Amino acid sequence: MVRFASVLAALALCLVVAGQEFHEGLSYGDSDQQKIDLWIADTEEPAPLVIFIHGGGFRGGTRKQIRQTVVEQFLSQGISFASIDYRLTDKGPYPMQMHDAARAVQWLRANAAKFNLDKERVAAYGGSAGACISMWLAFHDDMADPRSDDPVSRESTRLICAGSTNGQPTLDPRTFYKWFDVRILVPHPALLPLFDIKSYDEVERPEVRKLVEDASPITHLTKDDVPVFLSYGGPDSVVTDKTNPGIWVHHPRLGIMLKERMDAIGIECHVQYRDGPAVTEYRNLTAFLIAKLKG
Repeated sequence: MVRFASVLAALALCLVVAGQEFHEGLSYGDSDQQKIDLWIADTEEPAPLVIFIHGGGFRGGTRKQIRQTVVEQFLSQGISFASIDYRLTDKGPYPMQMHDAARAVQWLRANAAKFNLDKERVAAYGGSAGACISMWLAFHDDMADPRSDDPVSRESTRLICAGSTNGQPTLDPRTFYKWFDVRILVPHPALLPLFDIKSYDEVERPEVRKLVEDASPITHLTKDDVPVFLSYGGPDSVVTDKTNPGIWVHHPRLGIMLKERMDAIGIECHVQYRDGPAVTEYRNLTAFLIAKLKG
C-alpha cells in the first residue's frame, strides 16, 4: 500500500498531459506557499517561458487559478508555462510577496537545463495583485547576487516583458489621489495588511512611506526597462463611487497613467480597456506575450 501511494505521488509530480510534460508543486522555498506548477513545451531547443502570478489582493488566490486552455495557448506556440504561488500576507507583509516571485524566477532559471528552458527569454504576467508583482519584476533592478554561495541567488530576476490584467502600477494612496483627482478614497482592505498598518493615515510615517513607495512598480521605472501590455475590463470613466475600492484599484486610469510615464521615456507600453483606443500591434495580452517571447 505504501509503495502504491509513493507511485501515485510520483505520477502527480510528473505527468504527461496531451503530450506535454507537467511538474506539479515544485518547491522553490521552504513554505507550502512557495510552489510552482510547470508545463514543458514539446520543443527540441530550449523553450521560452511565461510565468503566471495569481491575484487575490496579496492575501488570497492560488496558482491553480490558471485555466488549462490558457496554458495550451502558450504550449502550442512552443512556450513553456509556469504558475506560481507566493507567501500571502497571513505569512508576512511586503516585500515578502515580490521577493518570493523574484525567487521563483531565479529558481526556474537555475533549473533551466533540467526543464529545457531558455533562461534568456522569460516573461511574467498576472491579474490584479499578480499583475502588480509582474510589473514590479519588470521595472525593478536585477536582484541577482553574483557572489552568493547559493546558485539560485546568482540568477537574474529580470524579464523580457510583462503583462497585466487589472493591475496596479502604484500602491501609494497619494498617487491614487493625484491620478483620480480626489482628496480621499476608501482604502482597499488588502493593502493594509500588505504594509502591516491599520489605516492609510499611517502612510505618513516615514518607514511606511518608504515601504509603500518601494512596493509601487512605477517607483522603479527607468528607461532601460522592458515592454508591458496592460488590460482592463472597464471604461475610463469618472470614479463617482469612492466607497468601492474594487473600482479604483482595477481602473484603466492606472494603465493610462503608466503609459504616459513610459511613453515619456521611450518604453513600449500598450493599454487595452473597454471603449479605449485599439491596440493595433497586438490583438490581446496573450498575443503580446507570445510575440515577445518568440521574437
